[in-house]
Amino acid sequence: MKWITNVKFMDRVVCLMKRKGTGDAIALAKKLEMSERNVHRLIKEMREAGFPVVYCKVSQSYVLEQSVTYEFRLNVGDEELLRIKGGRQPRLELIGIEN
Repeated sequence: MKWITNVKFMDRVVCLMKRKGTGDAIALAKKLEMSERNVHRLIKEMREAGFPVVYCKVSQSYVLEQSVTYEFRLNVGDEELLRIKGGRQPRLELIGIEN
């Protein structure tokens, strides 16, 4: 399912931006294993989707100008079958297991 891969990919990019860890377009391309041209396309698409992405010359990294909350949803018919919230990794709680 390609859309699941895309959601994970977008979450990875946003996490890098929040940590100011993208570097410039060349460095980000290496981290994401894509071309520099595709990085520029990705940044453009994120901006068009409403992400406040800017390049910070001080940290030499793409960053989010303000905090964002985002949510990915898949609706099939009238029922919401899957809801993936972004921005943080969910913690799994183990019930009934003792160490």
